[in-house]
Amino acid sequence: MNALLTKAFLAFNDVKVVHSLPGRVRLSVPGLKMVPEEFLYLEEELCSIFQTIKGINSFELSPYSGRALIHFDTELFTERELMDWLRDIWQELASVFVAIDKSLADERIISEMKKTLIEKIQSPMRIKD
Repeated sequence: MNALLTKAFLAFNDVKVVHSLPGRVRLSVPGLKMVPEEFLYLEEELCSIFQTIKGINSFELSPYSGRALIHFDTELFTERELMDWLRDIWQELASVFVAIDKSLADERIISEMKKTLIEKIQSPMRIKD
């Protein structure tokens, strides 16, 4: 697999909240700037997957600024719960990434990662009662 893509993937562990308001959080995602141009087409697909989650009103990525913007329903979960849930998803993806056979074609690796992401998203985050 492309060494730059591997480096970008691992850099996603450094996600930090840059600014937040109730129901809105902007994140710094350093690894986003390192994603090779040939994989930027995945941005729209990734955003669409996250927007299927109940309570996520919008999910935007900017590979050029290395930022993500998420609008969410504060009636369903807090910013802390959202961030914890995103970290859980990332850890799950990271464990799949580490275990996957890197000799597979990039598209096959991406397919496996998307499958894991969709499965993880389908197991909902803890929503306030």
